[in-house]
Amino acid sequence: MSDHLQAWQTQTGWTQNGVVLTTHRGKNNVPLGGNFLYEDGDVTWYPFTSPYKNSIAIGLEGGSWTIYLEPQPGAIGAGPW
Repeated sequence: MSDHLQAWQTQTGWTQNGVVLTTHRGKNNVPLGGNFLYEDGDVTWYPFTSPYKNSIAIGLEGGSWTIYLEPQPGAIGAGPW
């Protein structure tokens, strides 16, 4: 589960008809990052850095929507798993 990180018409269009499509927004409504909840109950914050696809991966692109759903594999780290 993650915070809402959604773009409209482009990978960087953070509003649709004046409605903001993301949480934790900064300048120009660009998301600052998102929280990700894991199955073990851990919640981790991942910053949303430019270029955007390098920090949080696109989970779905369809029609006019781009939805960012997960941290990039390298961002998660080695961990105990």
